[in-house]
Amino acid sequence: MKKILQKSLSVFLGLLMMLTVLPALALATDTEAAVPSITIEKTSETPTQLVITVKLTENLINCLDMQIAAGENLELTAIEILCGGSSSFNVSNGKISIANSDDIVAPAAIAVYTFDKLNATGSTADSIDITVLTCYIEADDPESNGVDVTDAAVVINGLPEEHTHIPGTEWGIVDAPTCGEEGTEALFCTECGDATETRPIPTTEHKNTKTETTNPTCTEDGLERVYCNDCEKYVSETVLKSPGHVVADTELKLPSCTEPGYEKLICSCGHVISTTVLDPTDHLWIDDVKTPTCTEDGYIRKYCPACQAIDNEQPLGHTNHSWSDWEIVKKPTYSATGIERRICGNCGADEERVAPKLVAEVSQIVMSQAEISMNFRGTTRLFVNVYPEEAAYSAEIIWTSSNESVATVSEDGAVYGANLGTATITASTPDGSVVATCEVEVKYSFLQWIIVYILFGWIWYL
Repeated sequence: MKKILQKSLSVFLGLLMMLTVLPALALATDTEAAVPSITIEKTSETPTQLVITVKLTENLINCLDMQIAAGENLELTAIEILCGGSSSFNVSNGKISIANSDDIVAPAAIAVYTFDKLNATGSTADSIDITVLTCYIEADDPESNGVDVTDAAVVINGLPEEHTHIPGTEWGIVDAPTCGEEGTEALFCTECGDATETRPIPTTEHKNTKTETTNPTCTEDGLERVYCNDCEKYVSETVLKSPGHVVADTELKLPSCTEPGYEKLICSCGHVISTTVLDPTDHLWIDDVKTPTCTEDGYIRKYCPACQAIDNEQPLGHTNHSWSDWEIVKKPTYSATGIERRICGNCGADEERVAPKLVAEVSQIVMSQAEISMNFRGTTRLFVNVYPEEAAYSAEIIWTSSNESVATVSEDGAVYGANLGTATITASTPDGSVVATCEVEVKYSFLQWIIVYILFGWIWYL
């Protein structure tokens, strides 16, 4: 019984292994038969841009992740996915990802890559590098996610190994023709911009010309030259003869009484053609007299108006003013000065001077107050009236104090209480003949008494 169970278990395990290996062998056979071929081909190229197309050229795929890297001459600017389904791309690294629910069957265009060319060099197979990152084909088993054939996928770089020029159809100028030399034109490669064929351009005639003229002078010939702007050469020269010196100006200096003059004929170039000397003239003497005045000297002399020369001059001294007596033209008053004037009888000049104010002697001074009482360190003002009233305009009052340690007085009657006590303030004339007095008593105010005796501020008043 035990041997029968062992044989039965061996048969079961063998069948299980066969069931596991057979699908794998079958799938391996399908994978080899469905290996895809992916090709990149040049779609178009100019000296500034390259466009390539990624194609599935054999068999089929279901999903594809791939990346294209370009050389230093190329900069990827755009990617376009051409097949349906779910897809994405990244221009910054050249990667695309495609996932289709249906198979993509060759031949089929997958994507278009557009590159800007950083220089005009023709693109070759070395310019593009394609890498298949992930490639799936659909498996026979519906429950399978597919078979990864990334390593088996065939990648074909369809760009040429070497660049071959493709001539354009329009001729372009390489070197423009000139009046003296042939030019060159060429057909250019549509992909790299290099010249593929050249041919000469015949020379042109001297048409774009200008004339340069150097005018002749009095001593040198001139020159007229024709210059071609196209070939940058002089094509003709003509000598312009010098006309010699020609009179264009006359410079005249008249002679003076003592110095000769001249007449010069001058050319436009500044050259003096001829000079004629003009002899000096004699002095034209006349008698010149200036009469002296009260303030200025005079003279008698010989004077030449032609050259302002002076000869034999004799001075005449000035006279003095003959003044009249002073006369009052504006009378002075007690409050204002007057004006006195005198006149010279010779020249009529006049002088003026101030007539002093009238002065009245002071007969009485009346003080505004006969006695006053004021606070310690206080200030008051005394006034006086002077009689007669006319004397007030010129009277000088002198203010004095009999005791300046108690009270002081300013020159205009302001009294200051300097200390406690009494003093007599006097207002008098300068000679002391007329006086007026005021008795002043200086004492503390009620507030000052409080400060001294109650708030102990008496020390401050010592």
